[in-house]
Amino acid sequence: MNDSERVEVDIPVTVRSGHNGGDIRVVRLDPSIPGYAVSAALVFPADNTTERIFSQAPATRDNLRQLRNYTNIRKARWVRPENIRILDEGN
Repeated sequence: MNDSERVEVDIPVTVRSGHNGGDIRVVRLDPSIPGYAVSAALVFPADNTTERIFSQAPATRDNLRQLRNYTNIRKARWVRPENIRILDEGN
């Protein structure tokens, strides 16, 4: 939404490898720039330790107040896939 106007946006999602392999769905940042392949995944803290680490980094800026209705969105952070370690289900 842009104020009261509904605006459709195609978010450029792709798949990248994590630090130790494994596929992660990420958002491509600035895909219109040729050769620019920076991407990030929206990550929510799964435990108190991660939440404390995330609290040291700035939250997603919501200057248009469009994300405020998403529960706990201020706890989530954007992380580059090469900095994400995929764990097995048992870990």
